[in-house]
Parts: sequence; structure tokens; C-alpha cells
Amino acid sequence: MATAELTGEHQTYEPGVADVDISIARDLGQVVAYGGLGTSQLLRFMYDPLLHDPNSELSEEERFFPPLHFGLAPIEEMNGHAIEVAERVAEQVQGPLDAEGHSLGGPILIHTVLERPDLFKSVTIHGGVNFGVTKMTPGALILEKTVGKVAGGTGDIHADSDYMIEQRRRVAEEWPEDIPVSLVATLADDLVLMKDALRIELPPGQRAERNVVVPWWFANDRGRRLLGIPQDVGFISTKLPVTHYNMPQSRQLIEHHRVIRAGIYSAAQSAVNSLTSGRPHLRSV
Repeated sequence: MATAELTGEHQTYEPGVADVDISIARDLGQVVAYGGLGTSQLLRFMYDPLLHDPNSELSEEERFFPPLHFGLAPIEEMNGHAIEVAERVAEQVQGPLDAEGHSLGGPILIHTVLERPDLFKSVTIHGGVNFGVTKMTPGALILEKTVGKVAGGTGDIHADSDYMIEQRRRVAEEWPEDIPVSLVATLADDLVLMKDALRIELPPGQRAERNVVVPWWFANDRGRRLLGIPQDVGFISTKLPVTHYNMPQSRQLIEHHRVIRAGIYSAAQSAVNSLTSGRPHLRSV
């Protein structure tokens, strides 16, 4: 079984999931991804490394959800579209999904889970604006000029908008306790502030896994103090910088998520086996 090894505050991961039970490996292929602002099916190649898995019943194209109209549509339309495609994919694979949201795909995914929690079993958000945009970074200002004015269709994702205030309230009160949340930020994010990408308030007793991608020489206590990274945030170290745009392509991030999911399934399978032990009329599935 691929396992996660914790060494102090630094997290390292054994490569590969080839030795994972076949039923678990099949589940690892049912990952879907919600794209960010400006993405479309034509830009799916950005997410193919994240979605690629020979065990999946569906193609990368079928499991990629770009935001409606490049993310410049009204947020209500994008949310409705996201729910429709999630329902379709869950029906095709006959089970709940592991979902990964990137950038604008973060708040869209969160809303989809709140509306249809029965469709999902885990959520991971890369560089997401799950708390809302608190400050327009230089990268965001450039994107606004090249893709379209963010104050149009996606103005609702600003942190002080009525929409985001209400969504944060719903997350804090309604988030399902059986759907684990993992937030990933990167030190080199040129679009979403690291502190915003790591912010989420879940109901009492629930806690999100939070990790920040940093160059390997920062993945230590000295780097933590220098960068002001909280003690409960883990490191994912890389040799090359990971920016906002190439997060879905990072080998270290993809491996990190696969190991976490394998651990979730392994624990769930062990619980089922324990319950069915000595009871021949029941079986694990």
C-alpha cells in the first residue's frame, strides 16, 4: 500500500500506487476536475496530468468540467452547469466522485457539494478562491485585461460579496462531515494569495487538510518562520517552482492527492472488513 510518511513538519510521499488494491485503484480513476477562469475543453491539456489514469472508466475529457463561458457567465449559471455535469458523471461511474477544483473551480466545486453532497466523497482545491478574493494581485489584474473584466460574471467571488458571504456561512454550518477537504496553496502563486487559498471555515469538529507547495530549501522550520506559514499547514516540497497555472500539472501534487485518497479508501475498506468479519451474509464491496 502506498503510504504517507510524516517527518516532523515536512511531508514526503512514496511514489506510485501500483500496489494499491484493484478496487481502490479503480476508485482513484474517478477523479474529476473543475477548471479555473479562462479554461475550456480546448485547454483541457492543462488538467490531463491530474486526470490521467488507465483505470478510469471515463476519459480525461469526460471528467473535466470547465467553467461555463470561460468563467465569465453569471455565477448562478456556472453553478447550475457544474451540478448537471457532476450528476452525469456520477451516474456514468455509478458512484460518488473525488473532485479537484482549481482557482475559480474551487468556489464552484464547493457550491456543487453543498447542493449535491451525495455526488462526492472527497474534495481537493488547488489555489482556490474558496474564501473569496480579498486582494487583486498583479496577476489577477493582468488576467482581467486579457480574459475579461472580473467585475462582470465573476464579481461575485470577491470576499465581501453577498454571494461569498452566504457561501462561507453555508460551509461553516452545512458541510458534510463525511466529505474530507484538502486545500493546497503554492508559495509562487501569482494570482491567488496563499493565505486566501488556505482559508476555509468548516463546522465544529471538522478540519481541512492544508498544505503549501514550496521549493525544497524552504520546507523546514526556518522556512516556516521566514514565510509565516502556520504550524498546522504541511509542506509539499518541489525542485522547480509551482505557480497558480501549473498546479494541476505538478507531479508532486498529483502524487500527494493519490496517496491521500488511497489512505481514505484503505481506511474505509478496513472498516467494512471489520464490520463484515464473522458475518457471512455481508460482504465488502
